[in-house]
Amino acid sequence: MNDMRASIERRPPGRQVTVRIGATAQVVWGVALALACAACGGSEGDGDEQTSTGGGAAGGAESTPVTQAVREVDPATVGSIAGQVRVDGEVDAAKFIVMAEAWCKEHVDGGGYQDDRILVQDGRLQGAFVWIEAGLEGFRFDVPEQAVELDQNGCLFVPRIVGVRAGQTLLARNSDGTMHNVHTKPDRNREKNFGMPAGSEPRDLSMRRAEVMVEVVCDVHAWMKAWVGVVDHPFFAVTGADGTYRFEGVPPGQYTLGVWHEKLGRGTLEVNLDAQAEVDVDDFVFSL
Repeated sequence: MNDMRASIERRPPGRQVTVRIGATAQVVWGVALALACAACGGSEGDGDEQTSTGGGAAGGAESTPVTQAVREVDPATVGSIAGQVRVDGEVDAAKFIVMAEAWCKEHVDGGGYQDDRILVQDGRLQGAFVWIEAGLEGFRFDVPEQAVELDQNGCLFVPRIVGVRAGQTLLARNSDGTMHNVHTKPDRNREKNFGMPAGSEPRDLSMRRAEVMVEVVCDVHAWMKAWVGVVDHPFFAVTGADGTYRFEGVPPGQYTLGVWHEKLGRGTLEVNLDAQAEVDVDDFVFSL
């Protein structure tokens, strides 16, 4: 274990931030799991309150509630944060996976799917989840009324990576003509596990607490998996084919950006946003 290390290299403005992975991935995920378990401290009940302020939750020995002053966003001072997530190194070609279930084989083109968990074009990484991890403590943001949907379509979860606000309605659907199952595996939220026969009504998957990320699986089809980023503010994104993200309307402040990818791990970037500024963040690079 002594030769397995995770390193983050910060470079001057205009350069890039690099996270090296490979053997180090086990250490990164091990540390992340340990921190999550330490913060969990037990299962969530139906009566737990929703996290309503921007910022991470922290555990502690004190049981006395602490009242935090509410910070107001001044529209005249907000700015923007933008950046790109890239990969440095050779990425193996996506493999074709045959679906081991009769209905899926018959109704899905080719009877399988491309294992496209690492999608890279000209070094730009698609499917990374980026969010403001710290710095918004005390701010309150209205939760959208519009529901977010996680569909089971073609014997896959669609979308595979999705972001949602804490307390926002998240609906699970089954668009396939076969039985599916939705099983969430959170650390800080209430676990949900239910079957969804063909033609069933949408089911609620809403989560009250901020948590990045929550794994969702189908216990009927082992290859089906999705990830949900639950955030208590509106500043999050899933990178598209160009690997970019952009947050508008961000109040001035000092922020930590979190970057997560299903196979490549996670890391952080520090950003200082002045009033009315438009900040182009250093590239975040996963180095293979």
